[in-house]
Parts: sequence; structure tokens; C-alpha cells
Amino acid sequence: MTKVLAGGCEVRSERVDALLPDDAVFAAEYARLPAWRRGRSDAFRFPADKRRSVAAWVLLRNILAERGEDADGLEVVENEAGKPAFASRPDVQFNLSHAGERVMVAVASVPVGCDVEEIAPLREGVAEACLTPGELVRLAAEPEGPSRDRAFCAMWVRKEGYVKACGSGLSTDLKSFSALPGEGPSGAVFEDFDFGDGHLGCVCRLSDD
Repeated sequence: MTKVLAGGCEVRSERVDALLPDDAVFAAEYARLPAWRRGRSDAFRFPADKRRSVAAWVLLRNILAERGEDADGLEVVENEAGKPAFASRPDVQFNLSHAGERVMVAVASVPVGCDVEEIAPLREGVAEACLTPGELVRLAAEPEGPSRDRAFCAMWVRKEGYVKACGSGLSTDLKSFSALPGEGPSGAVFEDFDFGDGHLGCVCRLSDD
């Protein structure tokens, strides 16, 4: 899936097995990773998480290659929260996400964040820990079970997308802002995605428009 949003923000999502169809391809792509990305991937305890991390970088590399850019050759710096950026290309901002069987990448000229999640049963206490009172009311209006699980996932990816666009990650109190449609923080532009395979995603870009 590829979509170009207003302002030239490009969003792409693929299934992990489409990018890394077998162990040989995984090994070759892992060997090509820049040192910083290899360190990120190696930090994951479980092989499936490591595979997703490698796949996300492969997808970013593919996007930039189509633009004549070499992602592996660009120096990457990280802010205090760990958000990466190309040191010499402030005009090419990016964000990566991976969960379940999917990876997601957003590339833009403005601060951007993306999140993809696999819809899962909502665990007790999680919503209360990260949703505003208004979001909790909206969530409670959904019937318990799959409908509520889906609604929570949709709220979560919007919140994650926003804090990743800001570059603050989960150091930001997720209860400090609402990400409901029409209630998002000033300057935040959201785009929601339903990939039709049990995964939801969102891209948030920060704009003065």
C-alpha cells in the first residue's frame, strides 16, 4: 500500500513476508543495515521483532531509492527520545513502525510520525492509563469485545503517531491530549488506515497550515 498525502507526505505499508520472504533474504538485508539500525534490531529479544525491524528499514530504503537517495549512506542522528533523523537532510523526515505482520513508513518534509498496530484484546487498565476522559467515554460507547478492541486500537495509533511526530515518544503523557477526530492537538494532521488484515495505522504530520 502506498499513499501520498497533502504536502507530499508519502506513506507505505507492507507485510513483513513480502519484504523478507525467506531466511536468506533476511540475512542479506540484515547484513546491509547501517550500524545504528543493526544495533536497534539487535536490541529486540525475539526473532520476530528483529525481523520486523529489518523489514521496516528495507521499506524505507526502497522508498528513498525511488527518489535517488541512498538511505544506508546517510548519517543518522537521534534526539533525546531516540527519534532518528538524517543529519544532512532535514527536508527528508521519516518515521518507522512495525507490529504483527506489518511494517509502516512515512516520509515527509515536515515532522512526521506513524504507528501500525495489530488489533488485540484490550487488557484491563490499559485504556484508563492512556486515554483522556472524553476518549474513555467514546470507548465505553462501543460494545465490549472486538468492536471496543478495534476502537481502542484506532485511538492508540493516533496518539502514538502524534508523539512520534513530536519526537517525544512515550515520555509524553498520553492522557494529556485527545487524539479523537476533530479534537487533535493544534497543527497535527492525522490520516487513519485500515489495512484490512487485522492491523490499523495512523500517520500524523505537524504543519502550520
